[in-house]
Amino acid sequence: TAASTPCTDPGSYARASYVHPGSDGVVIWATTPGTYVTTGAGDDAIGVISGANVLDGGAGSNFLVGGTGRDAFFVAADRSALTWDTVVDFHSGDLLTLWGYVGGASHFSWAAEEGASGSKGATLHVSLAGDGRDDSLITFAGFSQAQAEAFGMRQGFSSGVPYLLVYH
Repeated sequence: TAASTPCTDPGSYARASYVHPGSDGVVIWATTPGTYVTTGAGDDAIGVISGANVLDGGAGSNFLVGGTGRDAFFVAADRSALTWDTVVDFHSGDLLTLWGYVGGASHFSWAAEEGASGSKGATLHVSLAGDGRDDSLITFAGFSQAQAEAFGMRQGFSSGVPYLLVYH
């Protein structure tokens, strides 16, 4: 059990934050609405309840559970190790940013009914180099492949880092 840090930035919607920079796997359940949670390189589980939240599992494979508000999920793709993240409660207004996706070089495809038992759904398979080798898998629990293929997608850069934005 650890306490979050109150956010005092008047321009931020976040009311609290919790940062775990370590490489060990952790489970974090935020009970304060409007929380920013980020973890290090371990295989982590992050859950939130309500409000506008940011769930950033960092490197590794992560289980990210959204709340009733608008949530932003961050996923880090890396060619050095396959990651498989699961997103639960992805609903209208939510966003997922996959860092490392380079437009014109990276490719993705969808597969149906993959993932952990009880959290299966459409899975986004991402090849960063476009060579067909999966570098990142993201399962959207509870969604069919047809539903996931209807998600909006945009590519871009933020501070020089390429990304793929998936939105519902």
